[in-house]
Amino acid sequence: KLLWKIFTFVVKTLNNKSEIVIEDISMTDVKELVAKLLEDARRLQEIEPNAGTEQRIKEAEAFLQSQ
Repeated sequence: KLLWKIFTFVVKTLNNKSEIVIEDISMTDVKELVAKLLEDARRLQEIEPNAGTEQRIKEAEAFLQSQ
């Protein structure tokens, strides 16, 4: 449920003007989304280092490794 809430928040944030409704999402889809967001976070971290971003990167990596 937490991952779904995060995914929904990310989709709404990225697609502010038109809401995407997804009824069914597989763990593979979630992992792919997390991997893509992780790539973006790493690039952002290179440009503008931030302790909070670094922690979220570690959490995302741990999630991907645990699945």
